[in-house]
Amino acid sequence: MRILQVVHTYVPESAGGTEIHTQQLVRDLRAHHDVAVLYRVFAPDRPDLELSESSYEGTPVYRLVNNFTWSRGPLFDYFCPDAEPRFLQVLDRFQPDLVHFQHLGGGLSTSFLTLAAERGLPTVFTLHDFWTLCSRSHLLTPDGQLCTGPEGGMRCIGCRPAPVYAPPVRQSWRTLRAEVGRWGWKRTLLRLPGYAMARLLRPWLEERAGAGSAELSLRAAYMARDRYFRALLDRPDALLAPSQFLRRTFEAWGLPPGRIRVVRNGVDAGDLTQPRVPGEGKLRLVFVGSILAYKGLDVLVEAMQHLRDAPVELRIYGDDQATPEVAAYAADLRRKAAGAGVRFMGPLPHEELGQALARADALVLPSVLYENCPLSILEAFSARVPVIASNIGGMAELVHDGRNGLQFEVGNAQDLAAKIRRLAADPQLLHDIQRGIQRPATTEQVSRTIERIYQDVIDLKRQGRCGVDAQQAIARGEEE
Repeated sequence: MRILQVVHTYVPESAGGTEIHTQQLVRDLRAHHDVAVLYRVFAPDRPDLELSESSYEGTPVYRLVNNFTWSRGPLFDYFCPDAEPRFLQVLDRFQPDLVHFQHLGGGLSTSFLTLAAERGLPTVFTLHDFWTLCSRSHLLTPDGQLCTGPEGGMRCIGCRPAPVYAPPVRQSWRTLRAEVGRWGWKRTLLRLPGYAMARLLRPWLEERAGAGSAELSLRAAYMARDRYFRALLDRPDALLAPSQFLRRTFEAWGLPPGRIRVVRNGVDAGDLTQPRVPGEGKLRLVFVGSILAYKGLDVLVEAMQHLRDAPVELRIYGDDQATPEVAAYAADLRRKAAGAGVRFMGPLPHEELGQALARADALVLPSVLYENCPLSILEAFSARVPVIASNIGGMAELVHDGRNGLQFEVGNAQDLAAKIRRLAADPQLLHDIQRGIQRPATTEQVSRTIERIYQDVIDLKRQGRCGVDAQQAIARGEEE
């Protein structure tokens, strides 16, 4: 089988949860299949839309440059028609039997999915986050409040600047003529309202009527975004998600039940099962992840201040100099953590994670957003390390209070401090929780499951079953 993986970013340029999951899946699949990866890169020294081919770990990789200096489409920042010929080039060069879309944000184009489907290729789409229903990806407002959903796009206007791109009218109609040549009149006519809004009506209204009309056009754009993604998710032949929470969220958004197959991420346990290193009378906590506000580090540091009289220490692993904003945030955290037994350890190479966990009694994940299927929790469980986590989203799905970890009220530093104090004062509780941990599936086991889904999708396609029909058949396979 020839399998093309499409993802917004990839290693070594980026090493987030989606990228690591994709890398591990590629490694496992290569034992039996031909695999290639297409992803977007930021390369200011290279021209926009340049497509280069090389290899990484023996896998062919196609890098598509997008520096965001060019037109990103007729209406939305997630629709980039100028990148479509590059995607078609990849299809022509690699000739895949199936395309697995891990993510289509970050400078790719959601139209890639449509192009693959129109070529008759079986397609799989994994919903790693909420990006298709939330333009901010995390269902978290700029002021840090959890959001229950876009409500058809009506809630989105307060969260970010306009996703509307309005280039000169001459360029608009040139692009429209090109679309007629590619799609034909019938499908192009369906896009005319979007063209009119982005190219003509919005600039005209804003010039004459001021801010009120700008808000009106923004609402229309977000409503159109919402409708677009609802229709787009009918396209893949299989929809996957790494958590029940994410599936329920998409069903609450409006996706009909019985369409999403839950396949929880796996763990490369090779270097994680190391001998435990005894402590010295203190409860040893670790945080491993990005140094960002939505990871709840302010909450964790405040909790440590409440625990200055307790035998507790905390090590924070993460790149605290990744950007000027991150460096400023980390400096503020250091000031707040003064005298509280907190050490900032800097970046942690993934190959050293097992050593760090072997010296920890518990991992703390205080995120103030939902999370989905945090790799850090799965890695901690693989190393038999309990987790203290916020009581929301995919974290609450993985961490069962009193069984394999502890939950605390999201954003509540005092409640977090109370849970840590309880664990520090009761060694038997810590022992019982450690015994209650069940190791998660390995990446090899998860890859075999996905491999079987690929074959099922191909078989369904041969039977003439695709899109929603195939999605329902694949989702039913989860229960069989």
